[in-house]
Amino acid sequence: MRVRFSVAARRDVVEAKTWYQAQDPDAALDLAFAHELEQVVEQIRRFPTAFPKTFLDARRANLSRFPYGVFYVRRRSDLLVLAVLHHARHPSRWQQRYDTNR
Repeated sequence: MRVRFSVAARRDVVEAKTWYQAQDPDAALDLAFAHELEQVVEQIRRFPTAFPKTFLDARRANLSRFPYGVFYVRRRSDLLVLAVLHHARHPSRWQQRYDTNR
């Protein structure tokens, strides 16, 4: 099943990568974040129902090294990532995206 990112989720990823790059450019944390995100997205693609529901039918898959969650919904023909957010962010930050992307 294909995984798509909403515009807001793509923006979340850019913001996170930019933040990690600014922390220590030599550590390549932005690349490590992107790599782990790719791995989690592949797990979501292969096992879309393996992750817990968090809001209505939206699910969350957590990154292991970074404190981020990938919030997504299963649609008829694809999986849509609504948000990629730090665990400290309030849930309303991504829940408002639910209705606009269904």
